[in-house]
Amino acid sequence: MKSLISLLRGDRGVGMVTALSVSFVVTSLAVTWYAIGVHELDEVAFDANRTGAINMAEAGAREAMYLLANDQTFRDDALLADGANTGITAGVCQLTPVDSRVNGTPRQIGEYWYRATKVDPADPVDLRYLIESWGWAPAHDRRQSSAKKIEFEIELQPYGGGFYHALFASGGGLTAGNRKEIYGDAYSGQNVSINNISRIYANDGGYPGDGNLDIYGDLEIGGGSNVDIEGYVKVNGYIQDDKVGTVYRKDAIVLHDNLVSPYVNTWFRNATVNQTLFAAAPASDVTGTVAAGTEVYDATGIAPVPDVGLPSFTWDATEYSPAGTVWATWADFDAWYDANDNDLKGAHYVQDTGSYVLDLGGSYLTGHFVLAFDGNVTVKRTPSGSSQPGGGPAQIVLAGLQTTSDVVLAQSSDSIEGVVHHLIVTRGNFGAANQSTIYGAIYGYGDISSNRLEVHFRPPVEETVVGFEFDPSLADQFRPEPGVWRETAPSVDSVGLKKPTTGYWCNLP
Repeated sequence: MKSLISLLRGDRGVGMVTALSVSFVVTSLAVTWYAIGVHELDEVAFDANRTGAINMAEAGAREAMYLLANDQTFRDDALLADGANTGITAGVCQLTPVDSRVNGTPRQIGEYWYRATKVDPADPVDLRYLIESWGWAPAHDRRQSSAKKIEFEIELQPYGGGFYHALFASGGGLTAGNRKEIYGDAYSGQNVSINNISRIYANDGGYPGDGNLDIYGDLEIGGGSNVDIEGYVKVNGYIQDDKVGTVYRKDAIVLHDNLVSPYVNTWFRNATVNQTLFAAAPASDVTGTVAAGTEVYDATGIAPVPDVGLPSFTWDATEYSPAGTVWATWADFDAWYDANDNDLKGAHYVQDTGSYVLDLGGSYLTGHFVLAFDGNVTVKRTPSGSSQPGGGPAQIVLAGLQTTSDVVLAQSSDSIEGVVHHLIVTRGNFGAANQSTIYGAIYGYGDISSNRLEVHFRPPVEETVVGFEFDPSLADQFRPEPGVWRETAPSVDSVGLKKPTTGYWCNLP
């Protein structure tokens, strides 16, 4: 038997001890690196989810913006105490899932819920809305879920259904041998000839329109004219201003690009441009006397006035509620009108190509009234009032469908501000035969007014403009103006979405 000392001095068993020691160290390192790796992966996942949650919240906000711009019901709901939202059922939020595809397989990457409220529900002119939107990634009930909230204000550009101007003339142009007073913007697809008092002002009552005048052709101002244009004047062709003392309150933009013009330069008898005179030509091509705050010649980069056509109209009785009625003759329609002028509403299409006198004197609107026609119409007098369901003004829409469909305003055919408004759109001409004041908009081929016409632009009620189709190039104009969103505390717990003060809007699913 070996002594204890010899055993202690031997090296048998050392390999086992060393192996166990190395295994312990390796295992410890592996566990440590695994913990670090899991932690890093969690951090990466959390970072990705935080970014994803912001993206989800922004997706919800963009959807709310779209609905505010395009859905009248959504805008109406935004006036309510709880605003318009993606929905609440039995106190539970209806979250909207967002899926992506990984190798062809759908996979949820997030959810959102949003709410839109009008900043000042009591002010019909204030069109600011507060959008609040919550986002979760990858889902609200996942272990590594992240919740984010953004909010921002947008201001809608309140043009109804694609109508942007108080007065619009396409190929026939605007003439002002009579007195005109326009509150809002005006457009002419041909020349504008002014030979009497004509005023274009910024719109009243806070409604849109800065008093701008866009002219596809030339601007001609006679020597006896009194002209006051509050907004800018943009002319594709030339200005021939024979009036001493014309004042252009903002910019005068003369692009010298009208191929059918009889003029070869711009001429002012003695005018003042309060802001900048832009001329896309040498200074020598602008003659006469003009004083401007700034003069810019050979100006480049200024977009010309577009050649915008009239909106087309397609009659579809099923687009209206209740469904519209078709009348073969004016006599048939007149019999209905005489029996119902004290309860005037609904949509009607008269196929008769003859003439009709629409006497609105004493009529009473109990809803919106749409009259489409193939003939021509003379409008007389003013309705007595309206009781449009849901409040707001009742809308009279006159839609002339043929190039011969003229609309003439006679015998003080007026609107009633805030009670009865007009939308007149005709492929023929329009004009005032007697002094008329319209709240709404007038669109036509050309102006044949022989008397004073005063127009205050009021955006049409969108449910009355079904059937109108607009130039596709205008589709992206006058949408909501987005602000810069800000991130705020999401106020989300296991119960649901908290209000800023107390209580909850809804619980999470």
